[in-house]
Amino acid sequence: MFSLPDTGKLSAGQRALRRFFQARMDAFERAGCTVSKEWSEAILADIAANRDVVSDAITAKPVGYVSVAAGYLDYLASRRKSHEAHASELPPAIVSMYVYARPEVWGLASQDRPAYRGGVKPDSTIGNAFHLVREGAVPDRGGWDVCYFRGVDVLTFRAGGAHRTLAHMLLGVPLPDGFLVSVCDVEDLQDVALNRSLLIVEDILGRPCLIETDEAASAAKRFVGELTDRHQTRLRSLIAKERPGRRPYGLATLLHYHRSQRLRFWRR
Repeated sequence: MFSLPDTGKLSAGQRALRRFFQARMDAFERAGCTVSKEWSEAILADIAANRDVVSDAITAKPVGYVSVAAGYLDYLASRRKSHEAHASELPPAIVSMYVYARPEVWGLASQDRPAYRGGVKPDSTIGNAFHLVREGAVPDRGGWDVCYFRGVDVLTFRAGGAHRTLAHMLLGVPLPDGFLVSVCDVEDLQDVALNRSLLIVEDILGRPCLIETDEAASAAKRFVGELTDRHQTRLRSLIAKERPGRRPYGLATLLHYHRSQRLRFWRR
């Protein structure tokens, strides 16, 4: 069994998960080093009974965009060219900053949102975790593309590798030596108000909100500044009535509807 590196900054949940997978390594090898969906469900039930894991700030953090909006990262990335750096050149702790955010995450029930649940493909996450403990590496690096936003301390995937990176995060294993990470330096572009506004907009929409211009960014902040609970209720009702097959609603739709309804009803 491989001896995983200890950066000295592992959380209690990460240490507990390392012990958890080590204790089940014989069963993994008897299964041909594969994880079936049925076994993954049993493993998840056992993990959910581990107090250190379910109460940990890293292993139990919700998947998806919780503290930083998807649209905000896109907004930052559009204003900075990214460059590549070897994972060994970056702080090992960036793996704990990982945001797992596949599109299907928006539809996950609340009980399936903690990171230790493995995302939308828990059998993949669990299988990769076993391989990390057994060999010190995941079995496949193909199509693995992650980006680190230096300045907002977020690591996320761009094209693939969502569950491989999630396994690294859960076990606190640094990204492999020689692995190239896209780095976007955005220290001087931070806009806390915009991030907060886009988190609210994305919560209403149930999907990422694309912001392409500074004007749109300003409009998003004004929009959220005018929202009341009654406004949000009306807008959520509008989103719930979206017709399948039609272009999904975005910020422009919310702004138009909000403006028209405010003039018709909210200024009486």
